[in-house]
Order: sequence, then C-alpha cells, then structure tokens
Amino acid sequence: MAHRQRGTKCQGVPATLRSGQSSRLESRATAGVSSDGAQGLVSYLRRRLSWVQHQRCVWHLWRNLRKPPARAAKQAGEGLDKEAAKRKRQKVREELGTLIHGVIDAASHEQVEQALQALRHHPFGAGIAAFLNLHLDHTWFTPSPITRVCSVSSPSGSGVIFA
Repeated sequence: MAHRQRGTKCQGVPATLRSGQSSRLESRATAGVSSDGAQGLVSYLRRRLSWVQHQRCVWHLWRNLRKPPARAAKQAGEGLDKEAAKRKRQKVREELGTLIHGVIDAASHEQVEQALQALRHHPFGAGIAAFLNLHLDHTWFTPSPITRVCSVSSPSGSGVIFA
C-alpha cells in the first residue's frame, strides 16, 4: 500500500508520522524511515521511536556527494600541465564515481563494508568514505519484510515510512 500525504495540513515531525499512521501504518510496526535528513525528524526518531532505523534518501546522498569528487579531481590536477591535469581530473572523477556506486549500490552489509574499504584506500576517498559511513552504516536491512510503504511530507521535512 502506498499513500502520499501533501504537507499542507502537517505541522512538524509528529504530524508527519501521524499521517503515516492514518494510512494504517502503526508506529510500532514501523521498521524504518528514509528521509532528506531533516534534523527535526532525526531528533524525533531518536527520542520517540528509537527502534526505527533511519536512512538518508539516496537522491539526497548523491546530491551531497557532487562536490567532494569535484574538489578531489581539482586537487589531483594541481601542478600538472593543462592536458595532463584534464586527464588526471577525469580519471579521479571516474574512479571515485565507481567506488561510490560500489557503496551505495551494494546488496549486503558485507558488500558495503568491502566497498567502503576500497573507497578509504583511494588517495582522495577517505573523506567521502567517512561521509557515507556516517549516513549509511547499519541502515539497509530489516529483520522482517517490508509490507507497507507510506510517503509523507511536511514543512519540517519529507520521508518514506516502511513497515
């Protein structure tokens, strides 16, 4: 079952989650929340729904990962002649992109850890690996199958509730 609640009536994070409950998603059945990372939602989950796993939305992760590879590529090309710098920047962007995909697209926790390790060992990957580890560690998997999904939004943030 999927339900979309537009944010016009929602006031704050509890209202966002109540809109999910009104869609027959009871808070105790909620296994996880994927969101844009709004601090109000993260804080509320820690305080009131500590059993719920939180995961950053992959789209928001990719948006936040645009600049670090570009900065790394720029740094990699410093001190080289124009053509060599261009080739080096392209190579670093491709390498980091492949390594980042390895983390985000991993099918298991073990694959995530292996991909993070490979990213950490790249000359420009340690900071990106730390960012990904912070946002993704232990958030992919739930012990029971997801049977219901509810997308919610409010002025304080948006997300998807899994139960």
